[in-house]
Amino acid sequence: MVAFIKKGLKEQGYSVFAAYDGPTGLELLTQNEVDLIILDIVLPGMNGLEVCTKIRKLGFIDVPILMLTALGTTDNIAKGLDSGADDYLVKPFKFKELTARIRALSRRKNLSLETGNQLEISDLMLNRNTKIAVRQAGKLS
Repeated sequence: MVAFIKKGLKEQGYSVFAAYDGPTGLELLTQNEVDLIILDIVLPGMNGLEVCTKIRKLGFIDVPILMLTALGTTDNIAKGLDSGADDYLVKPFKFKELTARIRALSRRKNLSLETGNQLEISDLMLNRNTKIAVRQAGKLS
């Protein structure tokens, strides 16, 4: 399933990396700039609910999280959203719906970044929520 999603998203121009367990996912998150997270609940090492909660506790408040899982009961959905997920999609799913949800979550993220969560000084940009600083070479204000 991961390979299918990764391939489909790459074909649409997204940059994608994948982790196959909770601890690796958290490690990759802290080492890479991430615009959106797709997270399953059923993961080895640490389940997706724990990963989601940990992501929010680490300060990644504005990074949208989409739960994509086979667990589709009302209780599962409520637990996923209560753990910090922004959206929840149950397997099996249509790829077109997944990409539409990704676009919708990305729009919300872009709006939140434009409302004061980023600081720019000369060629340095700081996202106050993710605590990521980026120097843009060649840009001088």
